[in-house]
Amino acid sequence: MRLRRPRRITPAFVLAAIALFAALSGGAYAGFTLPRNSVKSQTIKNGAVKTADLGRGSVTSVKVKDGQIGSPDLADGAVVESKLGSAAVTGEKLAEGAVATAKLATAAVSSAKLAEGAVTSAKLADGGVSDVDVAPGISAAKISGKVAQAAQADAATTATTATTATTATSAASLNGITLERVDFRANSSTLNQTILTAGGLTLRATCNAGGALSVTANTSVDFASAHVSAVNTADDTVRSTVDGNGFQLADNFGVVPLDGVDENLVGTFVYGTPDGGLVEVRFRTALDELGANAGSDFDCLFQGVVTVLPAP
Repeated sequence: MRLRRPRRITPAFVLAAIALFAALSGGAYAGFTLPRNSVKSQTIKNGAVKTADLGRGSVTSVKVKDGQIGSPDLADGAVVESKLGSAAVTGEKLAEGAVATAKLATAAVSSAKLAEGAVTSAKLADGGVSDVDVAPGISAAKISGKVAQAAQADAATTATTATTATTATSAASLNGITLERVDFRANSSTLNQTILTAGGLTLRATCNAGGALSVTANTSVDFASAHVSAVNTADDTVRSTVDGNGFQLADNFGVVPLDGVDENLVGTFVYGTPDGGLVEVRFRTALDELGANAGSDFDCLFQGVVTVLPAP
């Protein structure tokens, strides 16, 4: 029996078969489309939608559940200014210390953006507030405590140091100069009381048993200088004593009395040190007559203003 050899498939046959298949099934493929909104959540496998599957801007605010996106879900720098709605960032949205200086644009935080009392002393860096930052007319009630140091002050109740001050109730130093006061008021038999120690100078006062006043000066360095002059207001006579560069440690320099006069004096005592330090005392004296006239009960008075200029 003679076997028939199978016919070989030619290229023409293959092309014809493909054309036939396309003609019979093409309409079915072309006609298959998904209706709008037909793909539901339950139809999509969990994790099947990737970043590449989302169109640009397709996820809007209404698509995101409130509170759904936490900080770990956001890449660093992912939320830029254009992504934030107006007033979207409230105080509740910010963690303590979350907004660092580097995060704030210049002039981004105006006074209207700050809550009442938001800026406390602890939030201000040392030297962070300069004079140009303070609006004119700030009252003293707005400043807590005192200013320990000021280059300039228009007014101050107290100031530890100040280069210039229009007014000050007290100031330990003004442009390096210390101001003090001396006020010795005593009854008779008050002996050798220290009334001033400043700049190497010590003043001691005595109101003796008879109600007579005496004030002496001592120096803490050799070769100091001392000078006192005063006017006796009872007769307008000038009285003075000078010890130029001869004031030694062992000396007692008499400030009062001057030529035997201890009352009704208005004068100046100047003490200098070899290194250039200077102490000036502007004083007045009075005895029991002032006490009787003023209704006071002291017998001796030595009162004055002390200026201390330290050595350069």
